Amino acid sequence: MAEVDQRVSYERDATNPDLITLTNVRNFDWQTEEDATEHWDTRTIDLSKLSGVDVTNSYWMGPLIAHTLVSFRFEDDRPLAFSFEIRKEDGESFSALAGFFRRYELSLIAAEERDIIYTRSNARGEQVYLFPISNLQQHEVRSLFESYLTAADDLNAKPAWYNTLLSNCTNIIFYMARIVSGDRLHGIIGFGSLVGYRTIYTM
Repeated sequence: MAEVDQRVSYERDATNPDLITLTNVRNFDWQTEEDATEHWDTRTIDLSKLSGVDVTNSYWMGPLIAHTLVSFRFEDDRPLAFSFEIRKEDGESFSALAGFFRRYELSLIAAEERDIIYTRSNARGEQVYLFPISNLQQHEVRSLFESYLTAADDLNAKPAWYNTLLSNCTNIIFYMARIVSGDRLHGIIGFGSLVGYRTIYTM
């Protein structure tokens, strides 16, 4: 499918390692749930300007099943979102049961929030909630961002399979955050630390 056709990659500036240039950042203009004008952008971000992390839960099949995304905020730039997705073929639909049996390739998408959140909240009409994560220190925010870069490297070097139970959009993030924050994870990701929410895009 077009929205997962490209793989995100990046280059680190040789003279300033804080500057990361990402290629294939998705920035689609969505007209309907299925129709969009494609834009794959190149974007340079400054890791020294990272200021926070937001978690978005998008409920697309009742109150118990949600897709999870992570957005990184910057002091002087718009947020950048990451989402682990399945790489479906044209006409293929998602099946949680099939996801146990190496049916779907795992894909990491970097995207503008105006694309990846808007398509869920507006084009698809899903229930979308975006929460700032409190208590993360700046070096932990940076380490979490770096873990997404590592995931991009790993998936570009060797494809991996989505698994409904073990390798899905939520528990991969949990594993990454645990590596970054260790025992502090429960105080960071727990519902008690989801304080408030930012406005969902309503273009």
